[in-house]
Amino acid sequence: MPGVVVVDGRATPGIASGWGPSPRPDRYRLPVTEPRRPERALKRALFAVTVVGEVDLVPTDDGVVLPGSPVVLASWEHCRAALGSLPATHAVAPEVLTRWLRLTRLVADTPELVLADGARVVGLPRGHALHPGPDWVVERVHGEALDLGVGIRGLDATDGERVVLVPPSAWAAAGLDPHRWWRAAVDRLEEMGGLAAARMRRSPDPVLRPMGDADVVTLLGSRVFRAAVAGAEGGMAAVAVPMRRRGWLRLSLLDPAFAPAAALASEPVDRGFARAVLVTAEEVALAGDGPWALAAALDGRLPAGDTAPSARR
Repeated sequence: MPGVVVVDGRATPGIASGWGPSPRPDRYRLPVTEPRRPERALKRALFAVTVVGEVDLVPTDDGVVLPGSPVVLASWEHCRAALGSLPATHAVAPEVLTRWLRLTRLVADTPELVLADGARVVGLPRGHALHPGPDWVVERVHGEALDLGVGIRGLDATDGERVVLVPPSAWAAAGLDPHRWWRAAVDRLEEMGGLAAARMRRSPDPVLRPMGDADVVTLLGSRVFRAAVAGAEGGMAAVAVPMRRRGWLRLSLLDPAFAPAAALASEPVDRGFARAVLVTAEEVALAGDGPWALAAALDGRLPAGDTAPSARR
């Protein structure tokens, strides 16, 4: 979540309280660095979480414990990472920490078989409002525009179809490693990409739509889908994807200003790429602002004799 995302959780007794060291839970398997003492601002923000956010937690020397089964130790480093670049003194820091702690508790409470079954590849543009940061990225599609990471379908009790982004700090605090489910998630994305490609071949509609729980930006993470999009335009296609759930081919039918305007008109969490993207079987790259990019967008393809965007760097 992009910076962070959403959901809820709870707690049970049985942990020694205070600031003394507490036993690490069995599932807390990921390596941690030597803990630093928390700054006062972070302590105050976490105290506000217990009062305002009503999250049950127990402070220790190593971090805060979320009681329950399994016990979860969120180290001070994890708490700092949850805030990202947001200072602990910021007014919304307790709210961000509340969401993160609830999500961490929920992930720890969810059976691993359910998490594995719900693991999905999620594609996000670099710098997107939902992007959890560089540590979330498992693969970067060539072209420096599209990052792929893990999301979990079925975590949101209010919308079971939604794929929730879980930041690396929440996985680490819960003692789980989502990378073991990556290959199965990629296989599923390629399956969705194949179905979307077949839909394209059946219909001349230039509008790109989600397939299953993969939005259009995520579909561009599928090599099968990229190959179909690019192959329809002779090996490279200019595509407008201003919203995560909608894209357009044949840009000669659209005003060149459409993609930037549509992106700006969308809510930050719903935005796709701010400009047209150039798609090949191996690459997704933002079109620039020069005449070459404008010609590509107007023609819906690269001008004859030009080169791929990566060759221009």
